[in-house]
Amino acid sequence: MHPATEAILHFNQGRDPERFTRKLAAIAADPFAFFRGTNHLYVASLRNEDALLDAPTTYVCGDLHLENFGSFKGDNGLVYFDLNDFDDGLVAPLTIDVVRVLSSVMVAAGQIGLSDEDARGASEAMLAEYAAVLQRGKPRWLERATATGMVATLLRRVKRRRRGELIVERTEMRKGRQRLACDGQHALPADKAARGRALEILRVIRVRDMATISAPKTWRGAWPASAASGWSAMWCWHATSARAACRA
Repeated sequence: MHPATEAILHFNQGRDPERFTRKLAAIAADPFAFFRGTNHLYVASLRNEDALLDAPTTYVCGDLHLENFGSFKGDNGLVYFDLNDFDDGLVAPLTIDVVRVLSSVMVAAGQIGLSDEDARGASEAMLAEYAAVLQRGKPRWLERATATGMVATLLRRVKRRRRGELIVERTEMRKGRQRLACDGQHALPADKAARGRALEILRVIRVRDMATISAPKTWRGAWPASAASGWSAMWCWHATSARAACRA
């Protein structure tokens, strides 16, 4: 058995067989899907990269790649374009995110119509902009008033979405009650035992997240072993936090 296959099976040990089978099919679809679905392999590959990890620590996404940028609505009602996945967020060397997102560009290049030369050029532009934000240290953000091009179009479209419409789209009425629609894509059916485990997980996450406010995860202790102007805004929270770490 290939070491990577063995590592994937070990990391996902104990998962629901149906869902794990779906995951295996998904990551086998193309190189970028594999890259996205095996962040633990990336983490493992860094264990002995002392030169790379010899960098200031800061808050990082932990799994930064091209598809972890997107839109969300803030408490103030504005729709932003920024990092939108923090499941693996923690305190770690700032290089963790930089290397992974640049790697994602190179891996996804063929699928998004970039030549190797274009991908390298995009990576160099991203890295240069990241360094420039570190030097400036000025927080920026992308919302409808500041966005241009495709991002501005996306934010205008997202702004028109209504939560009620999403609820109607993702639910169905059963026995007079509104339930999640188990469509095999966004939601899968769960038996009584699975629902009980899910509720317990949510309870634990809630308690953990409250504790995390005062005690964030750290790199060594908690990570599982198993167009250029836009980047200025998208990297803002990361770069300015990293700048503070560099000063410390």
